[in-house]
Amino acid sequence: MMSQNLIDYLFESGAYKFDLENPFIYVSKTVHPDYVNLGNLFTHVPGREMAINLLVELISKLGYFDAISGGVVRDLPFASIVAHQLQKPLLVIRKEKKGYGARDRVIGCYSPGQKVINVADLITYGDSATGWVNALRELGLEIDNYCVVVDRNQGGGEALQELNPPVQLYGLIRMDETFYREAVERGFIPESSFEEMMRYRANPREWGILYLRQHPNFIRDHVDPDHDYWSGVEIIHTGYPELIPEFESMMRMWFGDDYIEYLERLRDENG
Repeated sequence: MMSQNLIDYLFESGAYKFDLENPFIYVSKTVHPDYVNLGNLFTHVPGREMAINLLVELISKLGYFDAISGGVVRDLPFASIVAHQLQKPLLVIRKEKKGYGARDRVIGCYSPGQKVINVADLITYGDSATGWVNALRELGLEIDNYCVVVDRNQGGGEALQELNPPVQLYGLIRMDETFYREAVERGFIPESSFEEMMRYRANPREWGILYLRQHPNFIRDHVDPDHDYWSGVEIIHTGYPELIPEFESMMRMWFGDDYIEYLERLRDENG
């Protein structure tokens, strides 16, 4: 399902950002020309209302279930309201067990064998999603359906299907070719950028490598050693280690002793 109005709200709220010239750095330290932050959609009243209503409508058609779950932190705003609207218990999934208190990874009232539907803001590669599912299943809970506001269409659904048993992904918005064509038609993305976005979608990693080769100063401009912020260097060392041989001499020239210090610290951290 794809709501045209929800796509409008995604852009109007600033939840979707697009920049081919100065791409965004993800947590994985890889670079991408677009970025989705659904916290913006959640704070946008009509966007939040539509997303919640569509999630409730979707989940109501998925058959019997006992509870809604959501992972910390970004999923909880959507999951908690959906659980309230459906009058179902909410299970909160932590990234890991805490070393204090009850140390539970899943917070809430549940019994083994109960059926759970997970609600999340978005899914990209599926690493977090499969982690949430496994955490629930380890407690004897059953989960067959995973619902998101935005499916970035970068392998998350396939990752869920590879679980045993598989989990079905449902997204209100799927960022595929249709999504980008509609964004162009509405004037949110320049028509001249459409083909470049399709090249990115075909192979995000190769797009990032090509961008960095064509714009090596992007690395230099994202380093602030005075504040111990090594985002630029980490783009190479963490995001694209295959580019280290190409960028090594440039990084030594740009950063001098600071880069040597970074390498020494990296070796200490890795033992």
